[in-house]
Amino acid sequence: MNDAVRRLNHLASINESSSYLEIGVFQGDTFLNVEVAEKVGVDPDFKFDIAPHQSAKSLLVPKISDQFFEELDPEVVFDLIYIDGLHTFEQTYRDFCNALMHSHSQTIILIDDVYPTDPFGIFPTQEIAIAERAKLGIVGWAWWGDVFKINYMIHDFHPALNYALIDPRENAGQLAVWFEGKSPRRPIFNSIEAITRLDYLGFLNTCAKLNPAAEEIAFEMVAKDFSLLKDS
Repeated sequence: MNDAVRRLNHLASINESSSYLEIGVFQGDTFLNVEVAEKVGVDPDFKFDIAPHQSAKSLLVPKISDQFFEELDPEVVFDLIYIDGLHTFEQTYRDFCNALMHSHSQTIILIDDVYPTDPFGIFPTQEIAIAERAKLGIVGWAWWGDVFKINYMIHDFHPALNYALIDPRENAGQLAVWFEGKSPRRPIFNSIEAITRLDYLGFLNTCAKLNPAAEEIAFEMVAKDFSLLKDS
């Protein structure tokens, strides 16, 4: 079971998800193993045969995410959303904003590729990342793009949302975002331009301000807020 599946199923148990949206399905390793009753997966180029998995409860949509959201009924909302599409800040942030439009007060969003662990993996393409490592005799395939910038956008410009940045030192780094449990905070940059210009060193120098936490602590943060919601 990969990190995303384990985390998504845990988050689904916290808010009792019955509907799930996944942006960026690829080979289906995550989508096919998320245990939520109704699921929708979106990808312009699925890397597996989707026909056997299509049903009234499981819909796989071969479209770019922008087109999918443009055509989606505004009344449709999801309990759990996983964003793992293009590895660019701009597209991921746009997917996130669109996801918010199809969320409700108890929706949880999980975003992948938010915590690069070396300077090579933030290059524009995976091919460049691999080639730059190779110049130094390093073999590695990891590639996150510049998705990490979304951490700062959410921290600085979405104060109505709470979040937990999962530290990747043991597993993959991801960002859980939810609506309940308001978390007043001071902006780190308070400048969209500064965020878009961030490089790897800038990330290393400021990521501690995002309060990265081990997976179990992140889950506790989410569960605490949802527990308070149920008790209110």
